[in-house]
Amino acid sequence: MNNTIFDSGKLEKDLSCDMLSSIIREHADKIPLRPISSAKENQLLNRAISNLHIEYAEAEHIVLLSAVLQPSAQAICRLIVQDFIQILQIKNKDDFNPGTIVDFVNELGFADDHLGKAHTRIFKATFAYMLLQIWISHTFTYKNYGIVHQLSNKTRGLKGSKLAALFGIMSIFLNRHSGVVNRKHTEMRKLAAKYFPVGCFGEVMIYGNEETQLIFLLSMMDFLGFKYVGVE
Repeated sequence: MNNTIFDSGKLEKDLSCDMLSSIIREHADKIPLRPISSAKENQLLNRAISNLHIEYAEAEHIVLLSAVLQPSAQAICRLIVQDFIQILQIKNKDDFNPGTIVDFVNELGFADDHLGKAHTRIFKATFAYMLLQIWISHTFTYKNYGIVHQLSNKTRGLKGSKLAALFGIMSIFLNRHSGVVNRKHTEMRKLAAKYFPVGCFGEVMIYGNEETQLIFLLSMMDFLGFKYVGVE
């Protein structure tokens, strides 16, 4: 991958932002970028490219409107939505049931001090996080332990990796920012800040073509111990 792709995307910043950028970028080598490699990952890339020529399905519109997202990485967002629809078998508005989604999410074990249990009364405000929790839990394995949603939070390192993936993807790819939750999340931000502009509040977002977005996502998930296997 040619790093000049990313250098050309730099934006000019004032002095305070430059100082913040330098702090975030320091020691940003813990997550190596790597190419898309497995069959499942290549299928994901091919789907992202095909999506450029395919109209959004009714179910995709329903999910995106409910999530209220303005993602920097639109290709990643659409892939997440498509997998979510397949996991919950949503075809139309009648299939989109907030109560069912909330119950589904509360079985996944993400709730902690950073993220409370899901509730229908705040569904609109929190659905984007539910969407991502379901996607991470049902389309990724963790190390050699198996699919995420089948694992206990007592599995070594899993709880921290799940939270880093949730809040990291939400901020770096989907443009919804809520602070840094742990050291692993910090490393994700450092990698992004090495190639993309950093805002004055420390926010950094990934954009670019479909392959670029996926390389960053999959490299970060590798660091957290996750491998994409798709909807099974």
